[in-house]
Amino acid sequence: MLKPALKATLCFVVVVATLNFYSCNSGMLAEIVEQDNNAAELAEKERIEKLDLSFTSHQVVSGDTLEKIARDNQLRTDTLISVNEINNARGLRIGQNLQVPNMDGIVHKIKKGETIAAISEHYKLSPDRIVVPKPGRGWKLPGASVFLKQVRMDSKELKRVSGDIFTHPVRSWYLSERFGYRYDPFSGRRSFHRAIDMVTPYGASIRAPRRGTVITASYDNALGNYIQLQHDGGYSTLFAHLSAINVRKGQVVKEGHVIGLVGNSGKSTGTHLHFAVYQRGRPINPLLVLY
Repeated sequence: MLKPALKATLCFVVVVATLNFYSCNSGMLAEIVEQDNNAAELAEKERIEKLDLSFTSHQVVSGDTLEKIARDNQLRTDTLISVNEINNARGLRIGQNLQVPNMDGIVHKIKKGETIAAISEHYKLSPDRIVVPKPGRGWKLPGASVFLKQVRMDSKELKRVSGDIFTHPVRSWYLSERFGYRYDPFSGRRSFHRAIDMVTPYGASIRAPRRGTVITASYDNALGNYIQLQHDGGYSTLFAHLSAINVRKGQVVKEGHVIGLVGNSGKSTGTHLHFAVYQRGRPINPLLVLY
């Protein structure tokens, strides 16, 4: 009969051995799965490289979104955006005709003097992934263009087109106050600053960072002269301490439209633009969505 101490030791050895067995098998399984995934990706890449590029047409109907159309055709959204030169992903119109390719990729417009070799070097891809359009394939893009198989859009440009990024409202500035907790310059108390303060010369132009509708153009004792814009995607922006307001409530403004001038009105410590971004009513750090 085994002594209790020896029995416990043997049980421990069996448990450790069992755990090591499962650990080894789990590691081997993960490695096999990874190899299978890599093999599948390679096979798909080879299939795409051999596939001839062609296009079909899709007419936008009620309920359509770029995401849905892309999903239905097993494509990425940025493929449809690039091929159809879409500047606002949320601006689809019923009846609009979209070109739908049979593979993912983006369109590259050839610059004067640019060669296929130069394009290949720039995107770090083999020349056989650069497709020159052939007549009768449904290609309707203007100008000299090529299709780059499996290449993705620049992430910042995709965010801009998708309506998740904003241009700078003033052209030359430096940051004087960040988004987040700070000590209030008037009360000295710790408080949450729901914007950034952008220092720029008095009278500098303030431009709409994206297309939007003016929902407020007024005066407030704290904000001074201020403007609020409503944008697609549940976003809104606020511009405060202005010296002049150049828009009216209800007005639709395009990206880059001069909506007002930088000033020092209201409760302010000096000339600057108080710039805030809200998503569905909640303040977010503007530095995360500016480009």
